[in-house]
Amino acid sequence: MTNEGTESNSSRTARICLLILIPLIGIGGTALVSLVKVFSLKEIILNTAVSAILCILAEIPMEEAKIDRNGVRYFLVAYISGIIMAVTSGFLYEFILPFAAPAVVIGMLTGPLMATTSLVLFCGISTLVLYESGLYFFYISVSGFILVMLFCRGKKVSRFMPVITYFATSAVVFAACFFLSEADFSPEIVFFSAVGVFLNTLIIIIMVPKIYDEILDRMDNLWAKINDPEYDLLQTLKSTDKREYDRMVHTAHISGILCEKMQTDKRKTMGVCYYHRIGILRGGQDNIEVKSLSLIRYRDFPTEIVEGIQEFYGLKGRLLSRESALVLLTDRFIEYIYDYMDSHNGEKPDYDSTVEMVVKEALRDKKFLTSSLTFNDINIINGCLRKEKFYYDFIL
Repeated sequence: MTNEGTESNSSRTARICLLILIPLIGIGGTALVSLVKVFSLKEIILNTAVSAILCILAEIPMEEAKIDRNGVRYFLVAYISGIIMAVTSGFLYEFILPFAAPAVVIGMLTGPLMATTSLVLFCGISTLVLYESGLYFFYISVSGFILVMLFCRGKKVSRFMPVITYFATSAVVFAACFFLSEADFSPEIVFFSAVGVFLNTLIIIIMVPKIYDEILDRMDNLWAKINDPEYDLLQTLKSTDKREYDRMVHTAHISGILCEKMQTDKRKTMGVCYYHRIGILRGGQDNIEVKSLSLIRYRDFPTEIVEGIQEFYGLKGRLLSRESALVLLTDRFIEYIYDYMDSHNGEKPDYDSTVEMVVKEALRDKKFLTSSLTFNDINIINGCLRKEKFYYDFIL
């Protein structure tokens, strides 16, 4: 079994655990706490029903979550600790537990969507078991969401500026809640709210550097290495099939420019460019997609590249994402130039006519029509391919 299999299994195991534990702890815990606190039968039923809805909403994005195998343990601990804190907050009157901290960890590992749904789950259950007003939910969710956004995945930030911003905005939200509710300030309420903000901040200051060092920075380094034309696997392709290597480099160059214009995921795009035909190293063009996937899985490449190549070839019913669609269109364009030169003794085609033909064919192709590309994307690709006509003269 390769490391890729281990990664997939660990991520899948984490999702299965959460699909079981979220309703078990969330719904069961809400019902149990409501019962222990002697809520009325109507309140218990209502709390349990709302908790079930929150758990379902939290589980919807779980299937699409991409979790690096090195971050699975952090992900599980963060989610389970967050939901346990939410349930147990029912016995801690006035004390605001640090729900935002686990949501931040989840967001750094998976993205803003999972962070937001988990934060709503934690804050919602806490509101139910405390039988608090909407202002309580508003305060802990909005202040928590601010912290999540400050530490959004993919943006390495200073450890202290987000913390200062979080303190300031939390104070504003806290004051707004009291103004809206026309409540009187009491030392206890202010103190316990400040303790909650402090605990969130403390956990973040401790955990964020560990996540960056152990997971995110390591992943960034891996992407930088494998998306470098000097990477050993690509150099092996160069020595084995120079023409194929050159074609890949040209496709990557044009796709990189398109990425900047279209604001797509450049790491995934370049990965698909470089490795969608790497299977040639395993012997010939037959079943090139299967060979390419097998090789990059053996090398333990990020799952985004695996998914991008599956999209490129339409495997497992995957539709083209914007990244794989622009690679496919660029690849077809470069391939046509090579084929034309082969059949015309090295003569170059008319580039404007070639761009027009390739784009028109794409607009008739079901793969592109069902892809995530917009007509604006097509226009950007059309214009960008035409502007690069002087670069094509370097294709030999």
